[in-house]
Amino acid sequence: MSNDKKDIKSDLNALKNALVNFVVPIISLGITVILFVSVIYPSYKEIPTLKDDLQRKESLSTQLETKLKNLKRLVDFKSAVDEDEKLISDTLVSEPQVPQLLTQIDIIARENGLTLNKLSYSITESDEKNKEAAMSQKVLNVTVVLSALGSHDQIINFFKTLESAARIVQIKTFRYEQSQDPETLGALGFSVVITSPYLYVQSNAVTDDPVDLDINDKEFIGTVNKVKKFKFYKPTLEEINKFLSKPGVEESTESEETPPTT
Repeated sequence: MSNDKKDIKSDLNALKNALVNFVVPIISLGITVILFVSVIYPSYKEIPTLKDDLQRKESLSTQLETKLKNLKRLVDFKSAVDEDEKLISDTLVSEPQVPQLLTQIDIIARENGLTLNKLSYSITESDEKNKEAAMSQKVLNVTVVLSALGSHDQIINFFKTLESAARIVQIKTFRYEQSQDPETLGALGFSVVITSPYLYVQSNAVTDDPVDLDINDKEFIGTVNKVKKFKFYKPTLEEINKFLSKPGVEESTESEETPPTT
């Protein structure tokens, strides 16, 4: 009887060992498969995305370091940067500044001996239009129509002086004819349509936008030096009020350019 019990016990131990040796590897394999499916494989699939994300962050880090370096350089030369910025802003203004523009044209005309008959302007300005211009960086224009009387040389000198003035202007149309008035016989009566651009600026600072301005760049220095050679007209408030009170100054709110008269 005791031998039978020993045999049964021995068989049970053998079965137990067989089950352990068979089941444990299966369980381990199952756990491995589960880990692979739920953790390892998804992580493996994300490797390309993670690499791209890492590259973007490294690129952004480099870009921000460069931006910080450029900003520090600009801060170090703040006085020079402020001076250059003011020069450029007076050349391509960010607002219409109509009174200043009209007074400037009036001063230039009289400096060259012209007799003004009429000076009018037109401008379309609205918040909606300015927003659209800011988003598209579109340049808007003030249109000025000048009618005057002068000699050939005076007219030529007027245009030369206008060209050397700091604020940007463009001649759209120019017409002239011989004066038929006995008192001004030999003089030329002319009308000219002048446009002056302004760039409406809306500040929308973005952290990762690069700062590309290099104040030591030869092209930038050349542009600033060229602007410095222009003549800057800074009419006083008294000059502006005196000019605007003249009867020949007219305002038009039409968006289309007023056609010149001959």
